[in-house]
Amino acid sequence: IFPALVLASIVLIRYGRLEFSRKRLRWFSLISSVSFPVFLWLIHLPLISEFRVKQERIAELASLSSSLAICTLYQFFVLPRHRRLFTFLSLGFIICNTLIIGIFLYIYNDQLAFSESPILAVIPLFIYQLIVLIVGIICDSNSASSRQAIAQKLTEAIQRRDELEQLKNRQDQLLLSVIPPYLTDKVSKSIFATSSAADFSKQGTTQMKLFHELHVQVHDNVSILFADIVNFTQLAAQLVAKDLVKTLNELYSKFDADAQANFERNLN
Repeated sequence: IFPALVLASIVLIRYGRLEFSRKRLRWFSLISSVSFPVFLWLIHLPLISEFRVKQERIAELASLSSSLAICTLYQFFVLPRHRRLFTFLSLGFIICNTLIIGIFLYIYNDQLAFSESPILAVIPLFIYQLIVLIVGIICDSNSASSRQAIAQKLTEAIQRRDELEQLKNRQDQLLLSVIPPYLTDKVSKSIFATSSAADFSKQGTTQMKLFHELHVQVHDNVSILFADIVNFTQLAAQLVAKDLVKTLNELYSKFDADAQANFERNLN
């Protein structure tokens, strides 16, 4: 039953779906982390109490210490990813294990084949588990910092992509306000090619063109409409630059809309 519980804990906590609530996962991880040491104690304590030879008891205690150290590492896989909570739970786990083995050795000290004090067997167990906990926390903190760095890089990449998309949309809107739509794609590609060539020229790989590419086409039966603003000099003197640009944009947009409504070609 216990190996199945261990596998289920790792799979659900590491690869579980969003349908599982956090409370269920926490309870499941706590039950799994508590059942592991109980499982180890049930295996090792009867063997320790049955042995009458000192060397056999020492070997069994060493096996128990190694198993509890593995149990400490196991908690890194199933306990919640709150570092403070995890540290307190792990310290409580280590203290409980040390107290249990200390009480057991103290009660059965007369029956055991030890001439030394039980403290000499408890202290190495405590230090062993504490070292394993410190190493595990250091590894977990390094892993957390790596994940945070990756998440930050992904966030910055997404932000740069959004900024580039906004700049591209602004460029397209600007081109559409100046040239006809059927030339916008060609001009955009030309601007992109020119900027790419400029970047390569800085590295000394290519040479820049002396003249920009002209997008000129022949049109038959074309009527060119010109728009002029009455009293533009007085208007420019009365308005600040921001309001003047906004007013001109509204006027020319209204002119373009009227021209398009009358089925005229939009050429500025």
